[in-house]
Amino acid sequence: MISRLRHFVVIAADSTIIITPQIDASVQKSISKIHGENHSIRKIADDLKLSKSTVEKVIKDSKNTGKILQPKKNGRPRKTSRQYRFIKKMALNNRLTAASISRELHAYHYTKASRKPVSRRLNEIGLFARLSVEKPLINKILRLSFA
Repeated sequence: MISRLRHFVVIAADSTIIITPQIDASVQKSISKIHGENHSIRKIADDLKLSKSTVEKVIKDSKNTGKILQPKKNGRPRKTSRQYRFIKKMALNNRLTAASISRELHAYHYTKASRKPVSRRLNEIGLFARLSVEKPLINKILRLSFA
């Protein structure tokens, strides 16, 4: 549809997968504003390149509550959410392992996070626990003699 939509995958109790769109607040405000100017739902959907059902849902929610709602976030908050930049800096500059970064977090930020959440944050950055293979140092003369 449109890039301003974020999609969330919801798995229901009967194991069916439902994909639901989430709209930015700016788009929700523009829908409410255009609807206040007495435009039809179909025209609003065509103008903003959204589906009619999405526009109807936003209008219905804003009529019921009187304000534009952001959905509640589910789940437990991350322990390492505030220290994201610190973890990245320690991994890139000091080349520390996840276990040592978790110890540094506890020392500097008093955040007790184990190795696993730190490792997941490093994976999100694009850093994975890999060792470079040590290759034998061969000079040009030896390399040519093998060929």
